[in-house]
Amino acid sequence: MGGSVRVESIPQKGSCFYFTIIATVATQATRQYVVLSSQANEGKSVLIVDDNKTNLRILQMQLQQWKLSATLASSAMQALGHLEREARLDLIITDQQMPDMYGIELAAKIKRTFSQRY
Repeated sequence: MGGSVRVESIPQKGSCFYFTIIATVATQATRQYVVLSSQANEGKSVLIVDDNKTNLRILQMQLQQWKLSATLASSAMQALGHLEREARLDLIITDQQMPDMYGIELAAKIKRTFSQRY
């Protein structure tokens, strides 16, 4: 980019890195974000499994903003009970480390037990 790079280093103390570049002022604004339509996902049902109530609430609020229907389970056993009663879910989000059953174990059990549905 027509600039330079240099470093100043003192053993046992640390290093400072410096660089210069030659750039021009932008003529167009840079897009900061991309808005995606989530209309196709509206109303889909999501089961969130986490033993941490704060995490459950944060995920629930985020999914509500996306117009998804969130069901909360604070344990793997509660999630399995919900799956017994629920006809169909579109997505399951589970914590990895939970006291009664790890998320990987839960996912494997869901696959074994409910594979005809999912």
